[in-house]
Amino acid sequence: MIQDNRKRARKRHLNAQANSMQAASQVAINAILWRIIMQNAEDGEDYDPEKDATLTVPKDDLESVPMNFKLQVGSLENGDIIVTAIKPEAKSNLILPEKRIIGG
Repeated sequence: MIQDNRKRARKRHLNAQANSMQAASQVAINAILWRIIMQNAEDGEDYDPEKDATLTVPKDDLESVPMNFKLQVGSLENGDIIVTAIKPEAKSNLILPEKRIIGG
């Protein structure tokens, strides 16, 4: 019984830790998007710092993004945020003698 409670407590702790890391990553990504939008707005000829800024992304640009891409958020020792776009792994149809597919 005590061991079950410890397992549950450990699982809750790990879930809370994962949720915290995900929330911190989302905050970083939102801040980066805000900065990208503001930089693009400041470069425009009708920029008004008193108004909201908008970034329009053409549909074709979004369609060229792989469906199963991943973003990895990290930080440097100086506190700078790093966001890495991880390309999806290409699946291979190469069959090994063990009948396993490489990368699939």
